[in-house]
Amino acid sequence: RLAPGGRILILEPALRATTRRLMALREELRHAPFSIQAPCPCLGPCPMLPLERQWCVAELPWKPPTWFRALDAAAGLDRRMLSFAYLLVQKDGPARAPRARVVGVPRPQKGKVERWMCLPGGGERWEALIRHGEPDWAAPRGTEVATPESGEVKPQPDGWPVRRFRS
Repeated sequence: RLAPGGRILILEPALRATTRRLMALREELRHAPFSIQAPCPCLGPCPMLPLERQWCVAELPWKPPTWFRALDAAAGLDRRMLSFAYLLVQKDGPARAPRARVVGVPRPQKGKVERWMCLPGGGERWEALIRHGEPDWAAPRGTEVATPESGEVKPQPDGWPVRRFRS
């Protein structure tokens, strides 16, 4: 029922089960006459969907109202980031210009920075040694970054190749 050129935005609160259903819906909507406008840079099948314990979310810093901060403190929580999942689809529209998107931030490791990245060709894990400085792509989940042309790419058994940056 969407008019030609029309868009639909679907938002959900980044819960694993509902986000994975949204990712599955993306698979159905990525074919003509629809095009995925956001957040997915991957033009093919979602690289995270086969990984049962993964789901794709965005995070934005936010400053909650005073009453919410008090409720957070009483519950022992710290919610300085607002997490959500979304899908923006257009009917009869061109695909958007591809970029890389941070889809996961692994637990910190001594001396190394890592991010799970979604790219036009699929998923990759990017890593760099901290001694070389903080890379431009070391950003929160949901951030879009330019795809660097450097980095040594090595295949991995889990299907997500690792791109290692040296300097």
